[in-house]
Amino acid sequence: MALRNWLVLIIPFFLLGCGLVGVSPEETVEPSRTSIPFTPQTESPLPTPTDTPRPISPACRTDIVPADLSAAGYADYPQAVLAYLNAGGSPVALSDLLNVRGVAAQPVSVVVADFTGDGRDDVGVALVDPQSESLDSRLLIYACRLAEYELVLNQRGASEYRLGFHIWGWRDLNADSAVELVVSQGLCGAHTCFDDFQVLSYDGAGFTDRLVGNTTELPFPTMRTSDPDGDGLFRLEISTAGFGSVGAGPQRPATWIWDYDPGASAWIFEQQLFSPSPYRIHVLHDADDASARADYDYAVTQYRRVIDEAGLDDWTLGAEGRAGLAAYARFRIFAIAVALQDPAAVESALAEMESTYPAGGAYRDYVEMAILFRNAYNSGGLGAACTAAAGFADSHAETILEPLGSGVYGYANRDYTGESMCPAPVPENEGESGG
Repeated sequence: MALRNWLVLIIPFFLLGCGLVGVSPEETVEPSRTSIPFTPQTESPLPTPTDTPRPISPACRTDIVPADLSAAGYADYPQAVLAYLNAGGSPVALSDLLNVRGVAAQPVSVVVADFTGDGRDDVGVALVDPQSESLDSRLLIYACRLAEYELVLNQRGASEYRLGFHIWGWRDLNADSAVELVVSQGLCGAHTCFDDFQVLSYDGAGFTDRLVGNTTELPFPTMRTSDPDGDGLFRLEISTAGFGSVGAGPQRPATWIWDYDPGASAWIFEQQLFSPSPYRIHVLHDADDASARADYDYAVTQYRRVIDEAGLDDWTLGAEGRAGLAAYARFRIFAIAVALQDPAAVESALAEMESTYPAGGAYRDYVEMAILFRNAYNSGGLGAACTAAAGFADSHAETILEPLGSGVYGYANRDYTGESMCPAPVPENEGESGG
């Protein structure tokens, strides 16, 4: 076989997956994907590259390698591939044939692995019909049953997913001796592409998607696995670089993590991790998140950064944006001091707000909200204080809530409500008073 043909044949088995890094607002998103490395812990790429294609089990292979794949049209391929394999056709040669005919999904179209856990190698195939208006795609799995293959999965891609099936990788992800197949179906808007991920696992009767939740709101995703405990139970990490539109505003890379739950036999969403960001608005978000989990020391440190750190990026809003975020940050420091029942810190924070935002000046509403918060706390505890602050913020949305939200900072960033003003979830003992 010519060198070029061997490269076409072998390279797909080395590739793990993809996700576009981003596009400018003027560019049109092309239906293709590119890998983004992500290695926060021990990297475990899904396929293990080898110098030679993995041989299939002797139970479903003869020495015959037919050169012909008889398919009258795209709809005939599921049965045509079955006949090809049962006639002794090589899966490696099959990948080459599908590529030549233009119906092979990219970058990987044929996978050989033991998907059913019976010790015999099975064959997964991803197809696409470039001639169809909706870019019809199919995912096929042929299980080796002693002497011949059986078509055990024939999944047609949803019409709204214009990118068709994409094979990200394959590995035994839950230590059950059967290989899981990780795939997605993709779609693109004007500037951003998304993927609907599946982790297909054999349950003895068929294949079930074991990934709980939806991933179609994660822009330009890339996926990797890791086994931080070394117990053979891999977690899935889907990372994004952000939306491809200027209207999204300032963005930061983030990773969503799904952990395997043996009791549920599924991957359950565990947490979202953000990368460090140079933007002041994102430092504010980190402070809010810390405050919501009652990590008050870290929250106050981050709020002080919002107020004092000149080197943070204010995006397009400049000094006005910094001033608005600083006013909110000062209120949150005050509210934390009240919740901690620290009279000295309360008086210091309120004095700073009074001197910075005098009556009749900009951001005075934050001072009024702070006084209301303290008085409500003294009479009814943190629950009453949060309720009072929430009502005030909602009634003054134009000066308090809207300058913090997505209408100003872009749709990739969070919106604020009155309930966002509270420094921590209302405790069970909400009748406790600060005195």
